[in-house]
Amino acid sequence: MRQIGALILAAMPPEIAPFLDRATDSGELERFPGGELTPAQLAGQEVVLGCSGIGLVNAAHTLTLALTRWQPRMVVSVGSAGGIRAHVNIGDIAVSSSFTYASADAVGFGYELGQIPGMPPRFSADPALLARLEGRPGVVSGLFTSGDVFVQGELLDRVLADFPDTIACDMESTALAQVCH
Repeated sequence: MRQIGALILAAMPPEIAPFLDRATDSGELERFPGGELTPAQLAGQEVVLGCSGIGLVNAAHTLTLALTRWQPRMVVSVGSAGGIRAHVNIGDIAVSSSFTYASADAVGFGYELGQIPGMPPRFSADPALLARLEGRPGVVSGLFTSGDVFVQGELLDRVLADFPDTIACDMESTALAQVCH
């Protein structure tokens, strides 16, 4: 297993494209059902750039496959997310400090809302990486919730009622955090 600087994953090709455009010495693209991985050089570091496809399972599958081949010093999830707090504006960079599932509910078995049984209630981002980003203009950090559907309307109201500290929702990040955990 080869150590690399970072594994950078996005759900959709347009989300990983800016990284591929800046990469040099790209390696051979590896395609598999639902996604693809490309070894590359980015800012002088050996990285792997990946596109997982949309959704929790696609994200977890792609990350697990990548981790069987490379040992990254960090895993970074990039792409679009629905900013759902008044202070997250279009163009802001929403940085996840923690992650939970928007629709996991095993409360009847003694778990917290959003918690998968046997897992922590929330997964945490790397504090050292967060420290490098927090406090910069246009960067907002906080809880990301992930689920199987796009959050809008009544579902948005429910997510905000259940997780009032949520700054953004997506369909991949919490699954990636769980695999990293």
